[in-house]
Amino acid sequence: MFRFVMSILQCSIPISFYVISSTKSNNIFNYTMNAITYNITIPDGSYTAISLKTKLQSLTLLTISFDSDSNKFTFSNSLYDFTINSATTCYNQIGFYNLAYSSVSKSLTSVRGIDLAGSRFLYIYCNNIHTSNIDSYSGQISGLIWAIPLEIDSFSVLNYTNSSNYHTLIYDSIISTLKIKIYDDDHDLIVLDHDWCMTIEMHLIVDKSYQMRNALTHSEEEK
Repeated sequence: MFRFVMSILQCSIPISFYVISSTKSNNIFNYTMNAITYNITIPDGSYTAISLKTKLQSLTLLTISFDSDSNKFTFSNSLYDFTINSATTCYNQIGFYNLAYSSVSKSLTSVRGIDLAGSRFLYIYCNNIHTSNIDSYSGQISGLIWAIPLEIDSFSVLNYTNSSNYHTLIYDSIISTLKIKIYDDDHDLIVLDHDWCMTIEMHLIVDKSYQMRNALTHSEEEK
């Protein structure tokens, strides 16, 4: 009996995908003020706190400040109270949950720290094979073969080398092709617009104990 094991030896991937984008469906800021609802589309981009504050302020009728100590935004208007609606899809990025929040005395502060860090890992899948790995997103055994930590800034190049010598056990006995896909923390498919490379190593592991048991069985049958 035999099994395949697989590992990613190295890869070089440009981090050219955005933290906020239409692809990730997290680019809508929806708010109501003075009985008028505004649905604002944030341009695709990887923003800092200051650049997102500036962009939102230019697109809305709100004044926005950023507190670097608390890592929170404060939204305000000099004339009216307002509500940030649950139709907002960038709620993680601006420090809210997927709920409606209304201002008090024309001011509203994020209820938690803003999150513009983007994905913490790149998840490498080969969906036409079966592995021993449990996917934390689904809680099921899947075609997940590797998780690579993202410890660099956007618009840099991720250069990864497997220093742990870890291998993933493959349950398939026949493998004709490898269909590689890369996902982020939200299980959104990452589309790479630039050249990238990945070196994959596979080994065939023979179960010698199985061979020994099989040989003994045949030996008993011949007696």
